[in-house]
Amino acid sequence: MKLSTLRKIAADLGLTNISVEYSRKPMVWLEPAAGSKLLHKLIKLFSHFLKLFPVKCRLLSPYIIVYAER
Repeated sequence: MKLSTLRKIAADLGLTNISVEYSRKPMVWLEPAAGSKLLHKLIKLFSHFLKLFPVKCRLLSPYIIVYAER
C-alpha cells in the first residue's frame, strides 16, 4: 500500500500528527526450487544482501506503521 493513501485516509478521519512509515527489514521468501541451482543461489545472495543493507520500500518491507492522534 502507498503511504500517501494511508495519510489521506487518516486525514479524512480527522486525525492529527499523522506519521506513516515502512517498518523492519525487507524479507524475501525462498522456496526450494527443483530447477536451476544458479537461480536458487542468486536469490539466496539477494536475500543476504537485503539483510546487510536494509532498504525500506513498498515492495519489500513486511509492515506499515501508522501513528496518529485523535
